[in-house]
Amino acid sequence: MRRFGSGSVAVKEGLSNGCRPGFSGFVPRLERIPLANIVPFWLATLDHERGGHLIGHDHGGRPRPEANKEVATQARQVRLMARLARSEYGRPEHLEAARRGCRFLRERLWDAEYGGFFWDAVASGRRPLRTGKHLYGQAFGLFALAEYHRGSRAGADKAHLWKAGYHNGRAMIESLAGLKQGWFV
Repeated sequence: MRRFGSGSVAVKEGLSNGCRPGFSGFVPRLERIPLANIVPFWLATLDHERGGHLIGHDHGGRPRPEANKEVATQARQVRLMARLARSEYGRPEHLEAARRGCRFLRERLWDAEYGGFFWDAVASGRRPLRTGKHLYGQAFGLFALAEYHRGSRAGADKAHLWKAGYHNGRAMIESLAGLKQGWFV
């Protein structure tokens, strides 16, 4: 194994074996970009105080703590970290970040009364900002929960994931029916 940068990112040797001649030299560099730059950046966006991820950044790359937390962007982080945890590059902190993000989706953005994900929450995550639900956001929520389920295999989460899929599927079907009936004019 080779280590890049501060030694926090390990890349396995031999991944270039299946490459066409002339391309094998690019593999280590291509691995280094996400593993040494992109993943650490997004891992650092985890909001340890209020939950979820700090997604809004200024021009210097510093998180803006007052930025709202939208379901699509929060779900993308859960999916990224859960998928990374399942990969050959996965580390325990990736699954932990996915778990924390999933908890934010369930506890702060999930509508316990009617099902489905609210579009966004205030920066603190204490209350939904806009209570509307969009198919786009529901889809990202489902992708995130499904990927987290694949990686975590946590028994308690399985039951909730089934409910989330059921409610989101029902919400999508009802929204499509409403679209046909002119609800969203």
